[in-house]
Amino acid sequence: MNRKFKCTDCGAEFEEPFGTGRPVCPKCGSDNVFRIDEYAGMGRGQGRGLGRGMGKGLGKGMGRGLGRGRF
Repeated sequence: MNRKFKCTDCGAEFEEPFGTGRPVCPKCGSDNVFRIDEYAGMGRGQGRGLGRGMGKGLGKGMGRGLGRGRF
């Protein structure tokens, strides 16, 4: 199975096998290429990082913190 790419400089579309690292365009030699196959972008996303925000207070007798995180 191969990965499909498109060059942003010359518009060439080409395929590279998995495990070959970052490709360069075989037509113009540019490294300005991006994935165009159906598996592109199917990995782990960025996520939202929704924390609880309920930590301990800062000083003596401060109790719990304000907790600005989202639920």
